[in-house]
Amino acid sequence: MMDAIEHNNRERVKDFGNRPAREMTKREKIATETLAAIVGVEKPYNDEAYDQCVESAIVLTDKLLKKLSENA
Repeated sequence: MMDAIEHNNRERVKDFGNRPAREMTKREKIATETLAAIVGVEKPYNDEAYDQCVESAIVLTDKLLKKLSENA
């Protein structure tokens, strides 16, 4: 049986997945597009490799947003 934290995390992911794309934050949209590009190139073969792609997309998104805010 799943605990309350795991349940809440699954519900949050489910809610995010069901939300219209137009409601995504800029960070979420950039990270999603970055992840799609990384997965297309890396072609992860298991959950661990996919998790690494996700982490890379988040790091790259945050670096991009930081750089853009410095140059604004």
